[in-house]
Amino acid sequence: MVTTLKIVDEYFGAGVPGARRGAELRVASERVSGRDIIRSKVAAEVEALRQRPQTATLARSHSFIIDMPPTAPEMTMNPMPSIDRPGFRPPEMEQEVLRAFSAFARGGFIMLLDGRQICDLDEELVLRPESEAVFLNLTPLQGG
Repeated sequence: MVTTLKIVDEYFGAGVPGARRGAELRVASERVSGRDIIRSKVAAEVEALRQRPQTATLARSHSFIIDMPPTAPEMTMNPMPSIDRPGFRPPEMEQEVLRAFSAFARGGFIMLLDGRQICDLDEELVLRPESEAVFLNLTPLQGG
């Protein structure tokens, strides 16, 4: 049975206090793991970038799951293939899935399902029709 899961990305910091961007993901079953949710989120973001590469700059400003191409100011300082130049290739899904799993493991983001923090990506989770997964971006502090 295909289930729809509401996904919310939360950001904190200068200029984006508590900003929320949401989407809906279709998942294959009502019984999933955190790993399944992350894989579905990454697949949706990579597919959206492949379908509309011109949105990469916007996506980069709010995606912390997949590795986005550099923006124009970054390109000025560090020339490399971008969405505007020949040679740009969208990220590979499997590589980005592994990168997201690694980011989760090292505490780069927190995932909550229905208000409960997911600590084990292999734990079986049961989705309800009103279920919501929140991805909370954690920005490392600099300094002392």
